[in-house]
Amino acid sequence: MKRKLTRIALAALGSAGLLWSAAASSALITSFTASGTVGATVAAYPTAFSAGAGTLTVSGIPAGASILQAYLYANNYFGTPDASATFDGNALGAVAPFATDGGFSAYRWDVTGLVTGDGAYSASYSGPTNTYGLALAVAFSHPSLPVSTVCINDGAVDIDGPETASTSCAGMAAGSGTLWIHTAADNALGESGEEIRYNGAVVGGPIDANLGDFASLFELAVTNLDGLNTAEIFSPADQFGWDLAVFAGPAGETGVPEPGSLALLGLGLAAFALARRRKS
Repeated sequence: MKRKLTRIALAALGSAGLLWSAAASSALITSFTASGTVGATVAAYPTAFSAGAGTLTVSGIPAGASILQAYLYANNYFGTPDASATFDGNALGAVAPFATDGGFSAYRWDVTGLVTGDGAYSASYSGPTNTYGLALAVAFSHPSLPVSTVCINDGAVDIDGPETASTSCAGMAAGSGTLWIHTAADNALGESGEEIRYNGAVVGGPIDANLGDFASLFELAVTNLDGLNTAEIFSPADQFGWDLAVFAGPAGETGVPEPGSLALLGLGLAAFALARRRKS
């Protein structure tokens, strides 16, 4: 029924000349990655169809950690209106979708400067009319953390079962890791049987609105391989949106240095070059 409604809605919009112009994206891509003494966490709250307010409860960030990146996400089906949001009392302004696939669209705001560590952050949004809540992804660094790689992969994937969708993170080493998955509009008609796979092994599922109000957030223990690691969602029947996957695990030799490490490297190279000039 939902697939039929999707096609009817798309056809109606097309015949009316109202099909959205946002750039299409059929995969989640890595929008942020860092290696070093880094970690990640994800929080979310659901809404049933209408945009609204809630609380994003962040945990797992060591006291005194540096926030490397924080993104706030919203979603919508059957249209691409601009979305406005507030976060921790700060107005974020209106944005258009940054990715669409089929009838599913994703929105993103950079809230790096507004996340200070663990805590309960109030949030709200407006604009979308067939929407399923907000999600928050945070990457951070602290000297107490093990050397790791973090990837934040985001976008819009309209999974229409039977279908398998995937996304990958590069630069990891073999060892234990964590995978976060956020979805929207899942289980609206009671369809089930979905699997979350990591490098081919089933690590989670079914995706049946574990947040409530047709949205899910999974935090899963996974086993990383050297190099590229791939997360997949398989849906045998349900149609829903996938907008976020966050990977964390041991850093490989090809890991990307965190921004602070890059700055220190640049200062070191500059000092070396200055010393050579003085000697000459």
